[in-house]
Amino acid sequence: MTRSVLILLGATALVGCATDEPSKAGTSDREVDEGGDGGDGGDGGDGSDGTDGCTVSFNSSIPESGDQEVYTRAILEVLFDADVRTIEPDFTLTDSAGGVTAYSVTYDETGLKAFVLPDEAMVADASYNLAVDVCDAVTNIAFTTTYYGAPLELTSDELSGMTYHFDLGGANYLKPPGLGTVLGSFLQAPLLIGIGAVADGNIQILGTQGAFSGTTPVLDGFPIWDFGSATFEDAPYFASDLTDIELDYDGVPIPIYGFSLYGTFAPDGTSIGFAGASGLGDSRHMGPLIGAGSDPSAICDTAASLGVSCEDCPDGNPYCLEIELEFEPAPLVAGIDLMAELAD
Repeated sequence: MTRSVLILLGATALVGCATDEPSKAGTSDREVDEGGDGGDGGDGGDGSDGTDGCTVSFNSSIPESGDQEVYTRAILEVLFDADVRTIEPDFTLTDSAGGVTAYSVTYDETGLKAFVLPDEAMVADASYNLAVDVCDAVTNIAFTTTYYGAPLELTSDELSGMTYHFDLGGANYLKPPGLGTVLGSFLQAPLLIGIGAVADGNIQILGTQGAFSGTTPVLDGFPIWDFGSATFEDAPYFASDLTDIELDYDGVPIPIYGFSLYGTFAPDGTSIGFAGASGLGDSRHMGPLIGAGSDPSAICDTAASLGVSCEDCPDGNPYCLEIELEFEPAPLVAGIDLMAELAD
């Protein structure tokens, strides 16, 4: 799947795992070592010859040097072989024209990993270089961004009424950890996400559970959820408001509280990429789906065996699990207009 669901996840999830260490914002004034391959270090060798006995070295990064299709809203991760919080390495993010991008940086609780967050989304389908200077050794990480994030080629009227298939069964389940295979095994019905009104910097997000006719997603009489009007000021990126929804699989209801969806439209509107979702899933009715009958604790017991604890649902019963997932690119589905269906 693309890197790139339940978040607003991508960037929010990574920033959330950083510590309260002060952020360092801005750009580096140091000269960038051009032509580095992203892994061997630049001037200064492997970091062991740095000044003042500095011995910290660059270890790895996400993206790696040479990666393509990097999300324009990605947080760049850099891993070191020792705690760098007292050293504060220098980072310089430049585009192919030499323009320098402002950023902020935070560290995880170990100080081994730095998260470099550009102040603004990177340009789509463009080349970038992240220079990492630690102990006077410079490593260059060259990468190319995806075309998701390029300006829309469609008007608001053309985008309204479009519907996309989000594959729950094929999604990458980040939370609950270890239960992705279990959830994906029965969450096979298509999640259909439609676009309503688009105007004045806002976009209406609609959704419903569908069914398959052969391999084609179709409507199946389920209610249409209205996620309300979300900001579209960062178009083609969108993020829905929180909405309670209820999925139904083989007659088993699966409420998801505070469901949120985000993604980025392809320039021609034919797909939504780097999409994800999050929410609080109520597992109390899911026992039959794993052959455990009506036991409301069945999924929670399975989760506990993997070291994951259920938490209280909004009604106070302890059967809910935090869900976060990332989707493969969601293709456009011809012939389905959830805005028109909702109007009927």
